[in-house]
Amino acid sequence: MTPTPNPLAADPEVSGIPAYGTQIQVLSSSSPEDFTSIAGAGDITGRGSSLGEAETACHSAGVPVRSFIPTLIDAGSITFPCFWNPSDPTQAVSSPFGMEYLFANRIITKFQLVIPDPTHRTRQFRGFVNSLSETYPIAGICTRNIGIRITTPLVDVAPAVSLTPS
Repeated sequence: MTPTPNPLAADPEVSGIPAYGTQIQVLSSSSPEDFTSIAGAGDITGRGSSLGEAETACHSAGVPVRSFIPTLIDAGSITFPCFWNPSDPTQAVSSPFGMEYLFANRIITKFQLVIPDPTHRTRQFRGFVNSLSETYPIAGICTRNIGIRITTPLVDVAPAVSLTPS
């Protein structure tokens, strides 16, 4: 079977930023800017935002068509797999910033995505770990799938990495 070519790859007008090296980090202390990368994280999926809606149709208008208006934004969730290492502080049940600890104690905390574009765009948000699942392949490595429910808008902040000169 011949793979289908990516039509965007041949278009010099189309550009984007690489995702390789993106990090998901969790607030690791009471300091507002002390973040630690979640160990072994793989491909990050999401944010999957959506917009709520309210029906505004009026039965007396004589038009049998429903109408809607936008309401609240649902910031969505992100999910990612990671190699599971229960002794790593970002995954341990005994660490106050471990995914299992945050899940078990239903703690809302700060997270951030650090994107490897030239400006090291950093997007912070608050959220909670809403799902943990584990996989134990007989001929492989233990993995954990983690879901984080986002509870605030993502905010672009000054990157933790700065280069002088740029």
